[in-house]
Amino acid sequence: MTELAKTAAAELIRNKLESARIEIPGRGGIILVGIHSIPVGVYAVLEDGAFIFCNEEARMLLQLPLEGDIKSISIQNFYSNEDERNGILQKVKKAEQQGEILRGEVICFRVQGQDKWVKISCRSIRSEQGGKTIGYIGSIEDFTEEHKEQIARKELQEKVDSLIFDIGSVMHANTSTLFMVTRVLDSCLDMLEPNPFHQTGLQSWSEVDKQLERPAEIAARSVKKLLEKISSEIKKQVLPEKSWQDLEGIQDFLQNYKEHITIKEHRPPTLRDASRDAIKIINRIQPHRIPKELLREAKKDLREIIRITTLIEVVKTRDAVIQVDYTLKAFRDFVTSNQREAETKETISVEKLLESARTQMDDFAHARRVVLKKNNHIGTAFVYGVMRELERAVGNVLHNAIKYSWQRSRGTQPWVRIDINRSGKNIHIIVENWGVAISRREIEDEHIFKLGYRGRLSTDRGRLGTGIGLTDAREVARRHGGDIEVTSRPAHKYSTLSEADEGYYDQPFITTVTLILPEQL
Repeated sequence: MTELAKTAAAELIRNKLESARIEIPGRGGIILVGIHSIPVGVYAVLEDGAFIFCNEEARMLLQLPLEGDIKSISIQNFYSNEDERNGILQKVKKAEQQGEILRGEVICFRVQGQDKWVKISCRSIRSEQGGKTIGYIGSIEDFTEEHKEQIARKELQEKVDSLIFDIGSVMHANTSTLFMVTRVLDSCLDMLEPNPFHQTGLQSWSEVDKQLERPAEIAARSVKKLLEKISSEIKKQVLPEKSWQDLEGIQDFLQNYKEHITIKEHRPPTLRDASRDAIKIINRIQPHRIPKELLREAKKDLREIIRITTLIEVVKTRDAVIQVDYTLKAFRDFVTSNQREAETKETISVEKLLESARTQMDDFAHARRVVLKKNNHIGTAFVYGVMRELERAVGNVLHNAIKYSWQRSRGTQPWVRIDINRSGKNIHIIVENWGVAISRREIEDEHIFKLGYRGRLSTDRGRLGTGIGLTDAREVARRHGGDIEVTSRPAHKYSTLSEADEGYYDQPFITTVTLILPEQL
């Protein structure tokens, strides 16, 4: 294009822009607003990229002079290379061939040496005679913060996708551990730092709820501040009334979420959803009409709720994976025990047997914040049998004890006590925990030893299980000439509740499982 043609094209585009008006509904009827007054970045360039027009919003975004001619500056300067702009223009052409305009294209600009992600919408400007493209007009907005959020979400989603793939692979291959899955979850936990909870295990739901109070209060205050600082007139200009009503409703929910959601376990996901909805509404507000600090503060505080509630879900998942790890291993060993070649029996140190079983439980106990306490009252002792089977039997008993333990009081960890005693010619490995009850009838009728049976109180708090632990442990004990005994009694010696009273089994019980094995003398 010759200089004369450029000048003519620029004049034509300027005239069109100067005469352009946008209709906006107002109280007194339709209001016509010039393109300079539009609260969105608007620009126009010649075909070669030279700026013809930039309103104040666009100039501020691109850090151009707020006044004066900028025709010596080209939009090409903001692209890292010419091919990137050519790609955008090809997309504009393709969109117009389909009777549309290019909308919401996100690209990276270099502004004053810094990367700035922008979202543009663009169409061509054609000459009045011949319809030849002489330039382009479009809108431009800063998308940097949202882009960073998208990248963070993408990275987290990749971690989750990797986790899902790992779970499928582990199950398909029927492996003995979900070790790699746990590592992926650990990586997710690292991304969600800082962690206000125990590093790898959740506290009680009451303590989790306590950790949510402060972030919810802060976010509610930030949203309320945003609502109060914006005048009614400005509100009408930037968002529909329904959006403001929704934001007010979310603010009330954040401030009074305990009254709205009475079940503690339901509060984290509901708070997360409400915070996401609030951010979506705030993202639709044009920041140049409202102090950016208000918008930034509100979104930051809402994201903190999303971070903490997501962290809760990751920790819960990690806890479940650790449960499943041992459960699957024990289940596989139980199913295949009759198909394996007979293993040689050997003389086994009781101390070594117990230590080996405990080692397998370390991660699970740590995740559940359970302290394992061991007391050996007899010193060195031996049993005779198959190490793999006896190790699994002790592990099943320990796993159940850890899984069904409760926290006694706030600030104290739950415990499982392991005692080694001698009674006659037998060794007693006694595992005791403080927590979920087993009913008298389930013990007397031996329901707890039936394959696949799970105690009627065992599924509280989302505990996972297969119902084979005690079945397998007793079969192993009996194959080795021993047995298993189970008792369960109220933890409070002077409890006034009787078995017929409602709530009798809701109180903490001390459950004792004794694995009896003949001593090898």
